[in-house]
Amino acid sequence: MYYSEPEAQLNNRQLYCPRGKVQGGSGSINAMIYMRGQPHDFDDWERAGNRGWGFRDVLPYFKRLESHPAGDTKYHGSKGKIRISSMKEGAHAICRTFVEGARQTGFPLTGDFNGEHYEGAGIYDLNARNGERSSSSFEYLHPALSRKNLRIERNVTVRRVLFDGKRAMGVQASRKGEALQFRAKREVIMSAGAVDSPKLMQLSGLGEHALLAKHGIPVVHELPAVGKNLQDHLCVSFYYRATVKTLNDELRPLFGKVKAALQYLTARKGPLSMSVNQSGGFFKGDTAEAEPNLQLYFNPLSYRIPKSSKAQL
Repeated sequence: MYYSEPEAQLNNRQLYCPRGKVQGGSGSINAMIYMRGQPHDFDDWERAGNRGWGFRDVLPYFKRLESHPAGDTKYHGSKGKIRISSMKEGAHAICRTFVEGARQTGFPLTGDFNGEHYEGAGIYDLNARNGERSSSSFEYLHPALSRKNLRIERNVTVRRVLFDGKRAMGVQASRKGEALQFRAKREVIMSAGAVDSPKLMQLSGLGEHALLAKHGIPVVHELPAVGKNLQDHLCVSFYYRATVKTLNDELRPLFGKVKAALQYLTARKGPLSMSVNQSGGFFKGDTAEAEPNLQLYFNPLSYRIPKSSKAQL
C-alpha cells in the first residue's frame, strides 16, 4: 500500500506502488508473466563494476530454476522447480490479432521473450502449472514446511536488525502490538524486496548519516547509497473499443462465467487458468534507441481499479 513521493515530471502526482505483503512477496500477487529482464540490463550492471552480474553469469541460474516446455536449450532448462507454461494456444483470439497487427505495422515478432530475440511482439509465457501459480513460495517454501529446522512466523513485521557492533545478530519485530526478538546463531538474511530491504537497512542504522540523524536513528555503519536511485517502470493504460468480441463480452453473461468456471475446474484450462496479460512485446520508443525501452501488455479485456484514498488504504 505504498505511494511514491510527489513526482515533479508527473505534475507532482503520487503514484500507487503496491508490494506483496503476503507469504511469497510480490511473486504471490503478480500477473505471473515469466520475464527475466533483458540481457543488456545485466550487462549494464557488469559494466558498472558489478563482476559476476553479466547476462552470461546469471543465465545458468535462470535455467536451473525453471522447468520450461522447450526443454534443455541454450536459454532454457527443464529440471527446475518453477514451472513455465505457454499461452500461445490458449490466448484469446484478439491477442493474436494484436500480434498480427504489430507485424503488419512493421514491428518484429518473437516466439520467446526469454530467448535469443526478445524484441518485438508475441504471446507471453507464464509461471504456472496446470492453471495454478508456480511461485517461489509454492515451489520452494511449501515443500520445505515439514523440515524440523524451519518455522514460519506469520503476521510479523520486522522493525530493525539487531547488531553486536557491526555484526548482525537477529531482528526486532512485532505482532499485533507485541514486541518480539529473534536471535541468529549464524547469519541474518535480509530478503524484503527492492523497497523494504533498503527501508529496513535504514531503520537499522545502515544508510546516509544525515538522513538517519534527522529521524533519530543511531548510525551503525554509514552507507550513503542505501535507499537511493530506485527506478521503477511507469505504467500507462489505454482503453480501446473493439469491433470484435473480447473477454468482457464472453464473461459478462452468467453462462459465460459458468463456462469459464467449468473449463477451469474440469480441465484447468480457459481464461481463469492464464494471466490477464496475454500478449504484448518490447519495442523501441525511438529509432535512435540502441535497445527496446518500452514494454507493452495487450489484454483481451478491460477492467476498473477502484479509486481509494490513502486514508482508506
